[in-house]
Amino acid sequence: MSDYKTTGKLDAAGIAKLMNSDNIVLDLDDAKIASIETTCQALYEQDAQTCEDWRNEAKKLLEIAGMHDKSRSHIDPWQANTQLPDLIHAAMQFNAKTYPVYVKDGKVCSSKIEGQVTEEKRARAERIVDHMNWQLMFEMPEWASNLDKLLLVLPIIGTVFKLTQYDQQLGRPTDTILMPEMVTVDNSPNNSDWARRISIDMVIGENARISNVVSGVWRDCELTPDEGTDESKKYTVVQMHGWYDLDDDGYDEPYIMTFAKTDWKLLSIIPRFYSDSLIMKYKKDNPKENYLIGIQAIDYITHYEYFPSPDGRALGMGIGHVVKELLKTRNTCLNQIQDAGTKINTSGGFIQKGAFRDDGTIIISPNEWKVMDGLMDGQDMTKALFPLPVNQPAAATFQVFEVCGQMIERIASTGDIATGSELPANTPAASVLASIEQSKIGQRVVLNRINRSMSREFQIIYRLNGAYLTDKKYFTVGESENKEIAKEDYASGDFDIYPIADPNYSTRVERIMRAQSVMQMGIDSPIVKQEMLVELGYSEKEAKAIMEGDTQLKAMQLQGQQQIDGMAQQEKTLAQQEKTANAEAKRLELQLRLMEAESKARLENAQVKKTEAEALKTMADVEVMYNDAQKRQADQLLEELTALPAALPTSEELMNEQSEIGSGEGEQGGLPAMVEQSSNQGNDGAIDQRVDEPQQPNEPPQSIDIGEGTLPIGQGAGIDGGAGLQEPTNGDMQEGV
Repeated sequence: MSDYKTTGKLDAAGIAKLMNSDNIVLDLDDAKIASIETTCQALYEQDAQTCEDWRNEAKKLLEIAGMHDKSRSHIDPWQANTQLPDLIHAAMQFNAKTYPVYVKDGKVCSSKIEGQVTEEKRARAERIVDHMNWQLMFEMPEWASNLDKLLLVLPIIGTVFKLTQYDQQLGRPTDTILMPEMVTVDNSPNNSDWARRISIDMVIGENARISNVVSGVWRDCELTPDEGTDESKKYTVVQMHGWYDLDDDGYDEPYIMTFAKTDWKLLSIIPRFYSDSLIMKYKKDNPKENYLIGIQAIDYITHYEYFPSPDGRALGMGIGHVVKELLKTRNTCLNQIQDAGTKINTSGGFIQKGAFRDDGTIIISPNEWKVMDGLMDGQDMTKALFPLPVNQPAAATFQVFEVCGQMIERIASTGDIATGSELPANTPAASVLASIEQSKIGQRVVLNRINRSMSREFQIIYRLNGAYLTDKKYFTVGESENKEIAKEDYASGDFDIYPIADPNYSTRVERIMRAQSVMQMGIDSPIVKQEMLVELGYSEKEAKAIMEGDTQLKAMQLQGQQQIDGMAQQEKTLAQQEKTANAEAKRLELQLRLMEAESKARLENAQVKKTEAEALKTMADVEVMYNDAQKRQADQLLEELTALPAALPTSEELMNEQSEIGSGEGEQGGLPAMVEQSSNQGNDGAIDQRVDEPQQPNEPPQSIDIGEGTLPIGQGAGIDGGAGLQEPTNGDMQEGV
């Protein structure tokens, strides 16, 4: 083996040889073993000194939490030694609120896929999550109980360690919770590299020692038992998870070294690294020249912390460190109040000698009277008794008691709103949720620390499954679903396993209040209702069945409501149709009446037109008759003219005759005289004959009866000469026709 100072590189071949060894101590000589024992013992004792104060403090806090504090040992038998359970109450509240957050219906962890997401990765992630949930809850039954204990102890002492390793005999990973006296680290202030070396003290029996020797895990050597007989030997062993340079190349390698604490003998050395833990320097141009530059240690110990140490120490603080003095003061005030009450209830003093028959303590039972001997007649009995003065408890004692209690509640977050008890009546869910939110700010930080630590613990189990799991393993999910997991599923580390806990809603009360707030907003979400059913104690399967039944019921209710709404709409439609039909009937009735009135008016108008047409026809007939009469008159006149002599009277004769006719009387008048015109009057020598128009007779003309009226003779039967009739308009004529 060569030093890195000589070659400039780490001894990769030597490290590979150490990595493949089941128990390196079997290959070491006695001198090397002795050197390792001496060195590690010195380191262990050095670390133990730095942890001594914290261990004592943690032991004291556990006594206070268990109400076994013996610091008030100087008291008299009659004095009170009451110890209030404030610290254990705070731890129980934290445990009760936190455990359901991390274990929900048999589920503990979930997965996150690293890199590109594919269907094959999704299927593997689902198998891994199902297997690890089954493994943590069923195959490793101690894990759930250890988590319960951790969540109770952590808020008291502030730091708890868990050891996760593979047990060859059980064939599965095991989980061990480590109490303060079992863990030794370098607890120096401002020591950021404290996790480089963690030592664990464990007690084993003789059978366990023999099994480890036979299986080759430990080397066979004589050990001095701690206590007990040969039939019941017990050994305290120190398992140091640290670094040591076994190949002498100047670079320490990570190992698990086991020692017998009584005589500090080295039992085994197991490497804490695998091939994928080696950190290589890669050269792209020449991969053959890649060389080792470091080793990434594999951790098997998980550190849980409540509060970090203010001075940078490895071991943190819990609620107990903060409220210890407050709790001691509160206990003192309570005991002082009780002692004052005891003095008042059992007062004592001085008695005059001889006042009673008995000397010393006088006990008087109910309805009992003591006979006094030493008093003279008429002497006041009070002068024979002198009770000692007793003071009432000071008001400041009560005030200090209350103030300390309120301060402890604030620090431990165990008030009424935080615990969910005595909530104001009719308080809106949003207001209560805001109050709880304010009271849980500090607790959420604690839960985030627990989440980070639990994720590291799950990664340890993930690696152990990848290293020791059989090729195929069958397990059950739920009540009857069988699944299969293979070693190759854990082969590639492309999954991040983390808790299912949500530190943002750390309590069941918060989640219920959140669901109520959503429902008060009028949002009908099946997901929120199902989550609320789970928080109320139903399993996910029961909650799902309830939601499915509720969905079916709502569907039936919706269908029934739709039918009712359809019938109501149908009735409304029928009513509207009836109303429309009635309106249409009224409209048709009105239209019919209008049509009847219009028909009647048309009929009447037609009658009028008919009458007018008949009248016009009659007038036309009369006019025809008149025209016939005029024609006959003209024919008669023509005949008369034809019958006249050939010689015509002269103009003077005609004028005279005309004048006679004008002055004469006659019934109908005679024909006008014919005027003879001389042959010399006219260019062509023709006879100028002039017929004068007949004069209108003075007598009233006779009338001709035409049925509807009379038509005077001598007047035309045309339109202008009608007797009281008017010419119909074109419209009337057309409508009449």
